[in-house]
Amino acid sequence: MPDTEVAAVLSPAQMAVWVADQLAGENSPFTINRLYDVRGTLDLGALDAALAGVVARHEALRSVVVSDGGQPVQRVLPAVPTAVRVLDDDAALVRFFTGAWDPATPPVLRLAVAPGRHPSEHRLALRAHHLLCDGTSLGVILRDLAAGYRPGAPVAAPDPAPGFRSWLRARDAELDSDRGRAAIERWRTLLSPAPVPVSPPADRPRPAEPSHLGVTSGFALPAEVMGRLDAVAASYRTTTFTLLLAAVHLLIGRSAGADDVTIGVVDSGRAAPGSAGIVGMLASTAPVRVDLAGAGTVAELVRQVRRGLAELLEIGRLPFDAVLEHLDVARSADGHPLFRVIVTHLDERDRPPLRFGDAVAAEGELPAGVPARARTDLTVELIRGSGGLRGRLELSADRYEPATAARLAEGLGDLLTRISDDPGRPLADYGAPGAPAAGEPARVGPGQPAEAPDGPPAELVDLVAGVWQEVLGRPADGDRSFFELGGTSHGLVRMRGLLHRRGYDVPLIRLFHNPTVPSVAAYLHATAGPRTRVR
Repeated sequence: MPDTEVAAVLSPAQMAVWVADQLAGENSPFTINRLYDVRGTLDLGALDAALAGVVARHEALRSVVVSDGGQPVQRVLPAVPTAVRVLDDDAALVRFFTGAWDPATPPVLRLAVAPGRHPSEHRLALRAHHLLCDGTSLGVILRDLAAGYRPGAPVAAPDPAPGFRSWLRARDAELDSDRGRAAIERWRTLLSPAPVPVSPPADRPRPAEPSHLGVTSGFALPAEVMGRLDAVAASYRTTTFTLLLAAVHLLIGRSAGADDVTIGVVDSGRAAPGSAGIVGMLASTAPVRVDLAGAGTVAELVRQVRRGLAELLEIGRLPFDAVLEHLDVARSADGHPLFRVIVTHLDERDRPPLRFGDAVAAEGELPAGVPARARTDLTVELIRGSGGLRGRLELSADRYEPATAARLAEGLGDLLTRISDDPGRPLADYGAPGAPAAGEPARVGPGQPAEAPDGPPAELVDLVAGVWQEVLGRPADGDRSFFELGGTSHGLVRMRGLLHRRGYDVPLIRLFHNPTVPSVAAYLHATAGPRTRVR
């Protein structure tokens, strides 16, 4: 283990999370919350030792993300304090899961134990920050935690695991290689013309400032139906996940009345040899695009989805978040420029049960009082188990009612069941499952830019325009927004850093909601006191 602090830049995926986390503030959806029901005796001392070993083993769990001159920097610490918290009741559990979290304050992995529903049961609560941990990392953490749980045994120093920084260096090298440049050009071809993000018809306009609250609904398919879907997928010479993803494309396209449908698919980012055991934010979300007008049957739609997934494998190991920085795609303050629907898939059929000695843990529901959070318009989670398929839909509460979430979940479950029964039907026979087709509501306009009574002085406007040109590589164009001119969230962070160097400490959310040169200058003029104005 290093005995000194080490600094590292953020990956593009981490930068995207950091920006969104800063904009969301106390309502940030970027924590991983899990609760496990544990049957059997738990030795808290052994659990404490196991937690300390896991954190010592993985450098990402000893990291913090701090601001250095307005720019986020990841620092790997030689050691961080760890302790399993003991909670008394559900109210304490709710506080554990909902408390504000500053990624500059360690530790980034937190565990707590609370009483179970019976004397011989416990509940194990786990919380991690998405800046330094992803879903695959969670599996690695749980595996190492269980392996390190050894009541009565001497505590041994853990072997260091492969580090996130090594993975990041390898990714940067590939991005700068002939293979990386070819991948960027291939993506540029696939995404030309750029898709328009498609979401289910919303119940409300998009607000100027999102709450990040979510509404959820689910469905379940029994093993019998999944067996039929497995057979359908095999007849198409593809995977069952490809068939499931095709159904989601159909659901979204038909409900929104759109044929060009792009959905984000989460990839673990661990295709490279030796990367399976890395803890960190390696995951990336890449687009899979289909043309429903060019698919008359389920088989034809599946072929399109299969080609899209094959492209992800053929293009290479580069995370799409890194590639996106190099593409000429128009950005928007409303969310991801290519998709607003994301699909995740997890196959748990061969996963061994989670054990701590003789105690067995199974994932349970978070306590009432922990609100659902939404990172985008719709996330579809598909979990395959021995008993069938569980689907969970998480929608933005800013835009969707619970009834809409329930209708979409029911529509997807019904659609998959009908495909399993009769996959040869024309796509037109499936109608618009899940939600009625409707036009996109008019978006609520952004918050009014801060204005000083007399307007900003010309020299301040010129200062902002100069920073603008340095970031975008082009001069300001009237009142056109930063995003209309090709700016990205990463560019917005850079602008904040450049303004910091010039003496202005600006919250990122203020730049986000004042995306023109005049509005930024007006905000700075209205708020320019010492250390708003840096000395």
